[in-house]
Amino acid sequence: MKKHILLFTVPLIVFFCTGCMNTTPYKYIPNEKISAETATLPLVVSITVLEDLRDSDNTDYTLVGWIPLVPYGKGHFSRPETTFKYSFKGLKPREDFAKAIYAEIKQNNLFQTVLVIPQNIPPKAGLVITGTIKKARMDTTITFYGISFLGRALWVIGLPIGKVYNGLDIHFEMRRLSDGAVVWEHDIKGDWNTIIGAYYGSYQDEPYTGINKILRQGLHDGILKMSEDIKNKPIEYWK
Repeated sequence: MKKHILLFTVPLIVFFCTGCMNTTPYKYIPNEKISAETATLPLVVSITVLEDLRDSDNTDYTLVGWIPLVPYGKGHFSRPETTFKYSFKGLKPREDFAKAIYAEIKQNNLFQTVLVIPQNIPPKAGLVITGTIKKARMDTTITFYGISFLGRALWVIGLPIGKVYNGLDIHFEMRRLSDGAVVWEHDIKGDWNTIIGAYYGSYQDEPYTGINKILRQGLHDGILKMSEDIKNKPIEYWK
């Protein structure tokens, strides 16, 4: 009897680990180009890696759901990329979110040269973009339907595994180095959640699908605003 239970549950563990989480390394995919009408400014822009102001509260009570009659277990991750559970994606928010805005500016040809630099390196540019991460979190609810680990059998027949939530809050601003004046700023804020399960779809950038959706939309709006400013303000404004 124990042998049959083992043969049944091991495939379920493999299914959960490989079927529901894509192990492809994290990569930001930029939006489509916003416009071909904006002239390229003959200026150099440096983007520093972001400042991270998130707290370090990572608590995982998922296995509480293994207690009989307890329907689910929850997890809260203020910095999910620092946990063993989600480190497989290799997300580095300070660097990756800086590279994300770099990719958006670069592909839209808004400035002659765009660079990503460490925070402690003095920028050699006319403009510098800085950013602050206030939130890039993940919360999970994994349900075992009150029957402990055997609840995973219900995942196979189509019942949801649980729910995942992502929240993001980033502030970007661009300053002239000549006088320190802010010439562009943008906040990216949003929340996202979805049901996870074998028949609810799989995402290339799990477990950060929601973070990427919010980031891409937020950067699209911010770069569109930057593009409009470039078109409508004289070049002297940027120097």
